[in-house]
Amino acid sequence: MPRFRFRLRIPRPYWASAYVAVGIVFAALVVWGYATGRDGGPGMPAWVPLAFGLGMCVGLVAVARDGFRVWYVLNGPDDPSKVRVPVPDERLHRLGKALEFLPDPLPPDWTGVVSPHPSYVWRAFVGDDVVSISWAVRFDVGYRVLVTLGHTRDGGRSPAPVSDGRAAQIFKHYRGVTHFVELASTPEPLATDLPGARTWVALAQEAERALVERSLPAQPPQADERPLNEHLVAVRKHLPAKLPPGWSVPVAVTEVRDSWRDGAWMIETRHAVLIAMMVPSQGRAKLAVTIMHPDESAVNEAEALGILKHFRGVQEFVQTDIEGKVTIAGARMYLGEIDPPTKRAMLN
Repeated sequence: MPRFRFRLRIPRPYWASAYVAVGIVFAALVVWGYATGRDGGPGMPAWVPLAFGLGMCVGLVAVARDGFRVWYVLNGPDDPSKVRVPVPDERLHRLGKALEFLPDPLPPDWTGVVSPHPSYVWRAFVGDDVVSISWAVRFDVGYRVLVTLGHTRDGGRSPAPVSDGRAAQIFKHYRGVTHFVELASTPEPLATDLPGARTWVALAQEAERALVERSLPAQPPQADERPLNEHLVAVRKHLPAKLPPGWSVPVAVTEVRDSWRDGAWMIETRHAVLIAMMVPSQGRAKLAVTIMHPDESAVNEAEALGILKHFRGVQEFVQTDIEGKVTIAGARMYLGEIDPPTKRAMLN
């Protein structure tokens, strides 16, 4: 049902009140004159009733316009756009933006959020021991969301900081933000009001997307892709046709090194790293496979056998001395006899 509320106040401007008083006085005189038959009765001057009528009319209009008011309250005003709120536009805008990132609906242990005048922050009490203070700050591509958490014990003067676990429970309810990162210090005056407060900042997701888009180059980079040399092409023919489980994709190393000039292929297995290249031996090219562990532990024969069996087009592998060639401890090098023998140039 609609609710009616009546309010009576002294009408403004105050001259309206004077007219009301004058009208009442004239009314009393006319009634008294007619009742007693004295001067002012039926033979009273003509201007008396006229003044009486004017006074009553003006006074009643003033009262009806500004004295008695009936407020009809039902779901707010008919046209909310005509409601004037005495809050600066900048404050309304920033508070409205910050409200977009607060939990909706509020978790059961959260109180309703409030913004004390004339601040730009939202305050909410979480449980019985934590106050959450949130606000949004605009920068060039979007908004940063800052949240200060402090204990409410001892009137907020408790120096004990909010734990990481408690903060994580609170932050999981925020919307449309990236990960929270703690600041080195809490800004003033919050640091003074809440001595044990901690402050975090997060990017709005829309700002993160804008930063990623801005970091992309306007033009795609021009790749200077060079074809593989004949030595790398020759080695690739002996790599496994189908990579075994746990093997990485082969990576061509084209940088000139002291140990080789024509490049090599590198592959990572579950526990080892392989380097495959062509090397000259006994007047012909052979496939050299070096096996090493990143932790420099020794490679055993069983592991080497399980790796070398996957290479193609090789008759046999023979372990060779690697002293002075590979400086990683525990590594082993094997030379593979290529089948059939080729007339490739002497390599590396």
